[in-house]
Amino acid sequence: MTLLLAGHETTAIAMTWIWFLLSQHPQVEAKLQQELKTVLGDRSPTFADLRQLPYTQRVVLEGMRLYPPVYGMSRVAFFPSLTLRPKYGMKMQLHRQRNLAECENSKG
Repeated sequence: MTLLLAGHETTAIAMTWIWFLLSQHPQVEAKLQQELKTVLGDRSPTFADLRQLPYTQRVVLEGMRLYPPVYGMSRVAFFPSLTLRPKYGMKMQLHRQRNLAECENSKG
């Protein structure tokens, strides 16, 4: 059942949050639309276009970083294994830590 649901539910959740974030940041939405118009014109995107859409990729990844579609997952081990405990808590909490989110690649 997880495989069946994960294929569309996680995509829908991710896109919902991305559209919400874009509605809160019109300057980002305008820049995104400009990139899409420049690269694609009036046609639909293809896999080959992905390398030419770096801003689009950053928008999607940032939306998923802030609001991950799957922020927690439980598993049951069938065999003994090493248990790793998260140092900072759940992903959603970790991604809200400004001091941990800053990096040299986060500019602009």
